[in-house]
Amino acid sequence: KVTTIGNFAPGIDDRTTTQHLAIGSIYPNPARAIFNLDIVNPVDDLEAEVFIHNGTGQLILEKTEVLPLGNSTLSFPVEGLPDGVYYLKIQVKDEVKTLKVMKF
Repeated sequence: KVTTIGNFAPGIDDRTTTQHLAIGSIYPNPARAIFNLDIVNPVDDLEAEVFIHNGTGQLILEKTEVLPLGNSTLSFPVEGLPDGVYYLKIQVKDEVKTLKVMKF
């Protein structure tokens, strides 16, 4: 299912296309040690803010990624985190996408 980023429900859409980039699903999900996110960027050096929150809303990770033109895979180690539900939020300019990942 492809939707615009303004019409999302966390963890529901498999792929989101925005005017800035296409965000694929998180895999593996559930994750044991690491999860990955595939992104297709139509412009060079696009800045994305990445946030990971646990199931209670506590911020676990915050970082800025500069995405090159074309396909990229962002990887996130989760081996040291407790089992549970996590939310990955990626913000590009004024658009936000939230994806749900399970860690076990």
